[in-house]
Amino acid sequence: MDEGNEIFFIGKYKDFRLGVHFGLGGKTPQDAAYALGYISQRISEQAFHFSGINIAKIKSFARPEGKGIRGIISFLEKNPQALIKEALLEGIADEKLLPAAESFFFSQMLTNAQVAFRITDDLIKSDIVPEEIEPEGKIAFVGNYGGWISIKKLSLGEVQDYEVSGILSGIENTIANKAFGFSGCKSSDEAVNKLVKGKKSIGNLTEALKGLDASLSGNALDDAYLVCKVFEKQGYKPYASPEMLTNAYPDIKP
Repeated sequence: MDEGNEIFFIGKYKDFRLGVHFGLGGKTPQDAAYALGYISQRISEQAFHFSGINIAKIKSFARPEGKGIRGIISFLEKNPQALIKEALLEGIADEKLLPAAESFFFSQMLTNAQVAFRITDDLIKSDIVPEEIEPEGKIAFVGNYGGWISIKKLSLGEVQDYEVSGILSGIENTIANKAFGFSGCKSSDEAVNKLVKGKKSIGNLTEALKGLDASLSGNALDDAYLVCKVFEKQGYKPYASPEMLTNAYPDIKP
């Protein structure tokens, strides 16, 4: 395997299996973004699946009323925070997993509303093709491109599901942010800050989404960044991250 610019992921645990390598020598930052998005698209739901939440039950509830941000706004206006919390609690055995349920719920709401909110391999164009590699007895991710290096590994000996969720969430959290940086999208923290409304709450999120809907430019990458960061800043990460697990599993560090 080339020790230069490359991104790869290997992992095999229960029914989950993925082994891909992207050689990035001479490739563009957009190619690196594509590689990260390719991996993200295939590990995101697995991170939630092994966290201990009932993803099928949450999926059945995450039904926006139409496509686009307006479909999500309409759902949130008709379903108060207490009702949403009650529905999410039905999908978890431990209330400490509520942050994971919230993250999965909003990722599904955005997906079902056909709103891009992270880099995926169908959002960005590239002609690179991954080399399939055999997963070993560990989960491992290596990102090495243009001076950026990220290495995350978990040996699969006597591990529990939540530990697998933890490593996948850590990888997903890294990808969710770094892929935007490589994509060439326009990022504006000032624009995000103007849209966010106070502390974490469904009501404040709904108001932020109304401003967001009026601010979308029509550029797929720029809009995906804005959507993702508004959710983040309002307190609801729409993707798996280690902090969604720390209340329930203190050994998973944010």
